[in-house]
Amino acid sequence: MNSADKKDFANYMARMQEVFTPNHPISKIKMDTYFNLFQDVSIADFQRACYNVMQTKTISTFPLPGELRDALGRKDRPLEAWLEARVAVTIYGHNYSIRFQDPIIHSVIEALGGWVEFCSFPKSENTWREKDFKERYKVMIDRKHHPEYLPGAHEIQNTGLGFKDNIQLIALRENSIEKLNNQLTP
Repeated sequence: MNSADKKDFANYMARMQEVFTPNHPISKIKMDTYFNLFQDVSIADFQRACYNVMQTKTISTFPLPGELRDALGRKDRPLEAWLEARVAVTIYGHNYSIRFQDPIIHSVIEALGGWVEFCSFPKSENTWREKDFKERYKVMIDRKHHPEYLPGAHEIQNTGLGFKDNIQLIALRENSIEKLNNQLTP
């Protein structure tokens, strides 16, 4: 979610307030806290989680963030992001530029040295790299801006030589992968 989604977000929060705690308005602090906690979630997924909780929750208390996360089926988003990134490394390697659906992954990998570096660490370092990735992910959730994509080795080399055409970008989307050519200008 981003700031453009705040109106829809507030609408879903108000609906839950009406269902679960009609006599207790949502404070600004609570609204801001929930918004910050769910920035890694699309507004459509947040809406789905809200409706799921409203249909299944039987206790008349406002849903906790963990209950909404359970409704999303995402109990550990940093772990999911780590696994998504590692699968992309295995399938695509360091040559292609890559765009994940979750832009927080871009910030984390950039902080770890970039896509090429991330693809290059030995498997023997997997355990501590995973821990570092997940901790950085939790910190990056609060960041307002994330890189649009991560440049691969080919793009870095070609840009250094003055070639900016024919960037090949792998865009990862929910359960599908698209190879986009010439649609990104650095």
